[in-house]
Amino acid sequence: MVIFVSAELPVALTELIDPEIYDLETLPAITKDATCVDWAAWIPPRSRPAVVMQVVSEGYIDIERNFIRLMERNSGFTRRNIYLMCMDDASKNFFDTKMGIRCVPMSALDLPTHEHIWQLRVRVVSCLLEIGNVDVIMSDADALWLADPAKDLFSRGDGGRGDIVASRGSWPNDQWKEWGSTLCMGFILFRARNVAGMKRFLDVMADLVVQNKDDQISVNRAAKQLGIVWDKNSDMRYEESTGYGRGIIAGLGTSNNSTSGGGGDLFIGQTGHGVVVGRGTREVEAPFRVTLLPHSAYTRLCGRRTLSNQTTVVAHCYFPQKEAGVKTSWMKKANLWSVQDDP
Repeated sequence: MVIFVSAELPVALTELIDPEIYDLETLPAITKDATCVDWAAWIPPRSRPAVVMQVVSEGYIDIERNFIRLMERNSGFTRRNIYLMCMDDASKNFFDTKMGIRCVPMSALDLPTHEHIWQLRVRVVSCLLEIGNVDVIMSDADALWLADPAKDLFSRGDGGRGDIVASRGSWPNDQWKEWGSTLCMGFILFRARNVAGMKRFLDVMADLVVQNKDDQISVNRAAKQLGIVWDKNSDMRYEESTGYGRGIIAGLGTSNNSTSGGGGDLFIGQTGHGVVVGRGTREVEAPFRVTLLPHSAYTRLCGRRTLSNQTTVVAHCYFPQKEAGVKTSWMKKANLWSVQDDP
């Protein structure tokens, strides 16, 4: 039994608010012909330190409401950070009118399978990074925020250095056996720092989604295909990990010329392979970094753990059943259900 123990009683928040005043008529329609500019126009009012991208449908409205309440209670993010993609009119109407979230309308699109949604989601992330210049957190609605992930994602430590920063999984199996743990799509950050490198990564990933029909298989195989090298001294364990896993994809790094001045003055530069010291102008590489968050804080295998906001940042507890009712049930049993009008 997973039980959540809070270090202090949370402050109650009002869930249903007067909708924010914005003119939906000025936002472009989202159709099969929508461009990157169209998708970027729907970036939410608050995009710093990142936008939180999610997809919702009518059957998951309450789970999304629960996510939003916990996120707002336990972090500095608010509903104004959410880039919410609504699959049907019922979910769009609810979040537009009841919660003041301008929900991206998806009902006009032909998305018959999960892989179509996953591929589109990857393409939209690329648009937001390239056109909107915003960092994007993809967080499943059942990846519950018990503390603020910003302290890890936007710090000067390992989490703040990653171009991709992901929670951990064990799927796909072959990468798990080779690496020790894998990138999990349930909670992952794509940073807009190196847009060209990230666009190439996401293009490869989107193509792999078509082949593999699974976004988590594809994000890991994209990393492998592009030549990721994991630091053997970093913590690459899965369930037992308490530190960060660190990897570099050399081919996606950025380069720029640096010099300390004319006349061949002393030059000191940092590259992906260490410090280079020389004279005159040198090319400095900024490596493309992939970071795995510690499972001790970004938890996937909850088992009989006691989840606490003193140790757990995001709880994305694995259950083989994907139905909304199963997810709701464990959240209630774990004392992590916050929907106000629940009986």
